[in-house]
Amino acid sequence: MWSSAFISGKPVVNVIAIEETGTRTGVATATRLSQKLKRRKVTLASSELGSVVHPNSLATSMAASNCFLLVWTSSEGRSNDCLSTVCQSLLQRSKSGPILVALLAGLDTDPNFEGLIETHEQTIPFLLTQTRSAPFHHGEAYILKFFSELALHSTENLSGKMVWFSAAKAAALLKTRGIASPFTLQF
Repeated sequence: MWSSAFISGKPVVNVIAIEETGTRTGVATATRLSQKLKRRKVTLASSELGSVVHPNSLATSMAASNCFLLVWTSSEGRSNDCLSTVCQSLLQRSKSGPILVALLAGLDTDPNFEGLIETHEQTIPFLLTQTRSAPFHHGEAYILKFFSELALHSTENLSGKMVWFSAAKAAALLKTRGIASPFTLQF
């Protein structure tokens, strides 16, 4: 059913655009999502978007967050060094406490993403990944509902039950629109 793990504190989301195409689609999507999350009273780690120009610059912005939303675009549809570096930074961050990671990839889903971020120690208890291609606006609707529900019901900590509930509510929203959820929750 759901994990017994929990993350202390209310959700603090760090939105990170990982742009590997040069088209700035990921940055535009991440900016739009940040604005919409803020309007829905979801606490963001920073008022500035954590756009990845140089992945090594992420360490300072990661400390204040317990939830990470990666908005990734790639011309090949598979990860390369930039996404791998971000995943390594997330694994390092998870050593100081459990975190939630969500990946929004639009039409560029990468079946190898879970392999990049999973370890034998299971240091990231909640992993929400896009497992099939879908237009960004479908993924945006899911992500907005997921984090809105999580922020609304998780005022003291994030439990496995609330993460599962938020994912179920987001999937139900897409289902009412006749869209199958492109996301899978692992915990």
